[in-house]
Amino acid sequence: MTKCLIQSYFRQKQGSGTSGNGNLLLVHLQSHAPFTPTRLSFTGSCNDSANNTEFLMVKKIINRSLIVTLRWNYKQQYAIAFRNKTLIIEHIDKLTHYDEFVFKCATNACIFNTLKNVMSLAYVSTNSDGKPSVSVNPSDVTTWLNILKPSVCYN
Repeated sequence: MTKCLIQSYFRQKQGSGTSGNGNLLLVHLQSHAPFTPTRLSFTGSCNDSANNTEFLMVKKIINRSLIVTLRWNYKQQYAIAFRNKTLIIEHIDKLTHYDEFVFKCATNACIFNTLKNVMSLAYVSTNSDGKPSVSVNPSDVTTWLNILKPSVCYN
């Protein structure tokens, strides 16, 4: 398992940095106990708590492809999944093999990556407001992600 931050290349290119209204995948929580996750957005920044931006990438190889599950580091019983053409955070009891992602290089130099759902073959994507969505085109820059070490923001 690798601890990481997930950055939207598209939001970064638009000038959304790692401070303020940023470009990191962010877990939004209920404002009251039990503080369960409610949604995801690509608006996180280094100003946000590591509890809301750090994920664990659980890796395995299947048929020569790198398959990953992205668990929320703060509450590892939650992971990223696709439902109704959107990216959500779901309790792992509700996950299946179809909630895993194929992790691939988006560019020749492998600087940016894509996450393709193993079942729907749709890619994690975002719009200019940071709302997660899906795309079927891996060459669309809205699907490009940068997997960062947490030390970029947090020591």
